[in-house]
Amino acid sequence: MKALPTQRKQKGAVLILVTVALFVLLGFTALALDGGYLLLNKSRLQDAVDAAALSGAKTMSSDDASISTHANAEAAALDTLQLILSKDGYGFINVDTTALAAAVVVEFSDDPVPFQPTNNPGAEYIRVRMESVPVTQFLSQIATNIWQVRVSALAGPLAPENSNKVCDVIPLLMCALSDADNFGYTAADVDNLDDDSKNKGDVIVIKSPAPGSSEMGPGNFKAIRIGDSKGADDFRDGLAGGHCIEIGETPEFEVDSTEPGNIHGPTKQGLNSRFGIYKGKIKEPNAPPPGVSGDYYSDGILSSLPIVDFSKTPLDDGESIKLSPGDLLDNDGNQTLQMYKDYVKKDLGYGYKAASGYSIDNRRLVKVPVANCSDAGGNAPVETVGVACMFLNQEADGKGNDMYIAAEFVSKCPSGGSGSGGTGGENFRLVLFDDSDSGDS
Repeated sequence: MKALPTQRKQKGAVLILVTVALFVLLGFTALALDGGYLLLNKSRLQDAVDAAALSGAKTMSSDDASISTHANAEAAALDTLQLILSKDGYGFINVDTTALAAAVVVEFSDDPVPFQPTNNPGAEYIRVRMESVPVTQFLSQIATNIWQVRVSALAGPLAPENSNKVCDVIPLLMCALSDADNFGYTAADVDNLDDDSKNKGDVIVIKSPAPGSSEMGPGNFKAIRIGDSKGADDFRDGLAGGHCIEIGETPEFEVDSTEPGNIHGPTKQGLNSRFGIYKGKIKEPNAPPPGVSGDYYSDGILSSLPIVDFSKTPLDDGESIKLSPGDLLDNDGNQTLQMYKDYVKKDLGYGYKAASGYSIDNRRLVKVPVANCSDAGGNAPVETVGVACMFLNQEADGKGNDMYIAAEFVSKCPSGGSGSGGTGGENFRLVLFDDSDSGDS
């Protein structure tokens, strides 16, 4: 009888399966590693073009027509992008930072949605795009030659939700001279700062050192209460940070009441934070803007001119409430006070000085309620007739009985900083929009 054949033991099959499985596992690991790294670098690059688009939009929001051009906005976007891509963490994004103009497309549009590129110099929206940007790979380059990413960012102004809201209003009061334009005063025309006949405004008292002036009743120094503020601490914080108020179709609104008393110390502490001077309870911010609640930043532009003692000017007659530009000249005819036109132009000849710490543009521009002061006094409610944009020419100085707060009246506040001027509404914001042509923005 023939014996049945016996099966041989199979050798090596498990080894082959394990080897194949290891290669498959290695392949998936490579894809996971490089895929995650691709997403990381795409996110980094997206952040970079977001910042570049906002930088371009910020440049276009300038009130200086020589600055707010599309050419300057494009240059600002490219400079920002170059600065970011040259930092650590961007080394695996293969972009030649010395030739960014060839790799980046910068376009402008009249509207964010749909974004339609235009050559209209008045277009306010900017898009920054980078197409097919190569990213360094690791193991996955075995399967594919190169991985590329695409990024896009669109930025521009966002209209305020409430056009009747006015922000950065400080709790001081300007008294109207008349019902004429600009409340009877001369305002510096921010659109004609090169015209010497229009570029200087009246310097007006918005807080007097002595109570019972010709406009206000006994015990009143032109300090006011806004909203639910109470006491010296709220008054100080209001000068440092400003309030937001609602106005109707007319520029009239009601201030809760005037604030009797000089409040000398809180006035200096609050107002002078806008000049980088920190005393009392207001501390210097220890981080860049926007900071946290309670951080009050200095303006980026300060004055190196000597402090003008307003008590030694025509204001000291007890009746005057304004100084004309001619009152602010020394014996040689030189200007003694830094005016708004010098502030904007950063004129070294008239006291330009850069802030040394963290700062925010236009902190020296504030909104001041305007009222018919003959109706005010004590703690009676004050009905205002408008809001004036004022430039703080110098820091608050002096003692309680000789400390005037006076500021230059300007035609409007720059929209990119302290908000819209005159009786206008809430300041717009620069924001990022979804790009209708891309799902990446």
